[in-house]
Amino acid sequence: MRKKYNINLLEKQNTDLYQVIITFVLGFFKHILVITQIVILAVFLYRMKIDVEIKDSLSMYYGNKVVVESSQDIVRDYLRKVELMTNIDAKLKQEENEAAALEYLLSIFPQNFFLYELSFANDSYSIRGVSYDYTTIMKFYNRLNSDSFFEEIDLDSVQRSELGFDFIFKLSNFSQKDNEGPES
Repeated sequence: MRKKYNINLLEKQNTDLYQVIITFVLGFFKHILVITQIVILAVFLYRMKIDVEIKDSLSMYYGNKVVVESSQDIVRDYLRKVELMTNIDAKLKQEENEAAALEYLLSIFPQNFFLYELSFANDSYSIRGVSYDYTTIMKFYNRLNSDSFFEEIDLDSVQRSELGFDFIFKLSNFSQKDNEGPES
């Protein structure tokens, strides 16, 4: 058999300990760099995921903020309308009370009274007129007191004049009794 020869044309390198350590360290650093790049890539992808979540949260926040602001406008409008309806209800009750008071006064008004003025404002009524008979004025006053539809009944003045007796009644705070109409 023939002997085989290996021919190596490259020079044999001197490998001392220093070169071996440097070669090992450089190889080790190569692996550390690859691992570091993988970690950096993972951190970068995780950061992108967090940024997308933050962006989605902000867009949801601003979307909900718009809904809340538009809802606040609707709520303000609703509250304004409720207040308006409450004011309308109060005004209607006041007008119904005034109408009931006028209906009551006209239903018990004596025939021989002549009115100069019948005015009302803020649940206060003023009746100014004339009568030929003083006792009719007193009967009207007593009727107002006995019916007690008004809290305050004041016969402000009675004066003799050419036409008879001039009188002024001041009435205030009319309150209707439940299920009781004015008596005739």
